[in-house]
Amino acid sequence: MHEVDLLVIGAGINGAGIARDASGRGLKVLLCEQHDLAAHTSSASSKLIHGGLRYLEQGEFGLVRKALGEREVVRRQAPFLVRPLCFVLPWQPHLRPRWMLRLGLWLYDHLGRRGPAFPASRAVDLHDDPLGALLSPQLQHAFS
Repeated sequence: MHEVDLLVIGAGINGAGIARDASGRGLKVLLCEQHDLAAHTSSASSKLIHGGLRYLEQGEFGLVRKALGEREVVRRQAPFLVRPLCFVLPWQPHLRPRWMLRLGLWLYDHLGRRGPAFPASRAVDLHDDPLGALLSPQLQHAFS
């Protein structure tokens, strides 16, 4: 029989992450999983590592900063798994004001240590920018 410091039950993303962190701190860890590693909920994940942009609207600045910091930790520890992905956020007049969205993205850019791996957000004219090619022609403005 072997003694362990920590028993982790479930090898999904959280269990595997906890086991990795604990073993990196010198603990003897036993990770138990009923099926294959990450076979259930984790296997259906979008695989996106996001920084919590949606939490800005609720004023959760600390949470956004923490999420962006964790994104950077994963990028540093597993650069072969992480690459920037460009998202286009179309803007329409019936939504929040364009200046508000731009301000939120600027704040998001500055809450985390973005570095060269993650380019800053930018305003996009969808009629002139290639990012607009696949979107509805009625859309004129967006952010990337």
